Parts: sequence; C-alpha cells; structure tokens
Amino acid sequence: TNCGLIQANPLTGIKAAFKKPKKENMAALTPAELPELMSAIANASIKRTTRCLLEWQLHTMTRPSEAAGARWDEIEWEEKVWTIPAER
Repeated sequence: TNCGLIQANPLTGIKAAFKKPKKENMAALTPAELPELMSAIANASIKRTTRCLLEWQLHTMTRPSEAAGARWDEIEWEEKVWTIPAER
C-alpha cells in the first residue's frame, strides 16, 4: 500500500556536499604578557565600569555573563569564596 513512506533517506550523503570546517585554536596570552594586558586595560579610554569588569573577569577567570552578573551576596569574604548560582 502507498502510505507516503520512502524506502531511503535522501539526505544520507549530505555531509559530502559540505566541507568540514577547519578547527582553529583560540589565541592565548602567555603569563609573561599578562602585566602588559593589565596595564593596557588600566590606561585604556574606557568607562570605569567596563575597566572594573574586565579586571574582575581576569582575576576570577569567569565567563563574561558570570562576571557581569556577580552579586555581593554571592561572595563569602571570610572564606574567600564566590559561589556562582547554577542557573547562571
């Protein structure tokens, strides 16, 4: 009976039509380059809030959304612990 079903997937070989993207590593700084970066940020013509956020992110090694969403009540100063909520 004709149910509108086909015997094979017409897109089975679709991968062959596209080139696989070349993997590239993201650029990284060496530890020796960090002081120069921090100095450049400190002397850049940017808003103070932007400068503070960049420095905070570099010191904490967090994602931009985590750093920008940081709240004072997430930081336990005596324990020196910042707990980032899982939903963020």
